[in-house]
Amino acid sequence: LIYLAEQNGVLLGYVIAQCDPGIKNATITEFCLRAEPVGDTAYPEDFLGDVGAALLCVLHNGLVKRDYKQVSWGPEGESEKPYIRNLFHNFGYTSGEAGWVWMFKIISLPMLLRELSPLLTKRLNESDVYKSWQGRIGISSSTHQASLRVEGGEVNVSAEVSETSEIRVSTDDTTLTELVIGVLTPYDAYLQGRLRVTPTVNSSVAGLLETFFPACGR
Repeated sequence: LIYLAEQNGVLLGYVIAQCDPGIKNATITEFCLRAEPVGDTAYPEDFLGDVGAALLCVLHNGLVKRDYKQVSWGPEGESEKPYIRNLFHNFGYTSGEAGWVWMFKIISLPMLLRELSPLLTKRLNESDVYKSWQGRIGISSSTHQASLRVEGGEVNVSAEVSETSEIRVSTDDTTLTELVIGVLTPYDAYLQGRLRVTPTVNSSVAGLLETFFPACGR
């Protein structure tokens, strides 16, 4: 996977990840940001950090869409600069042996779900039982919240959770990550006491939630 960041025709940075579809792991082989601006205008404060964050977001979302479970990064050359290493650490990467790092957490739930909305819409429309369902599903965890708004067979995402949502799901960050990547189904999380659903949980609600967030491989 290769993603480029540009502004007004100027390349600001890029990221390249080598993917192994057999074991669903990816390795970032190159990550580069343009350190010096083009022309006499200086970069705004935190500009490079924002560009780097955008590159990592789109890469992570692209990997999640393809059901990848792990991405690692071994910094070399320009990527060893402290501000780039700090960027990765701020995204939830943790240092391991030999300088490798692993990413396994959601950075922005609304952004991630917006990227996944075509997949969520496809899952809904392929369900004979729930394809006509309409309403809002609010999802919140310790640090994240977002809502799925379903209307006319389309899934849209907002960053707010309304008290009037037909279904409201609350959990912790770790469980939320496992739900999104398919390690755990919502009903299994509920049975384990790791997820709360209001106003109630029944077979219909459990089935609807699993339509959007099925177990890996389903």
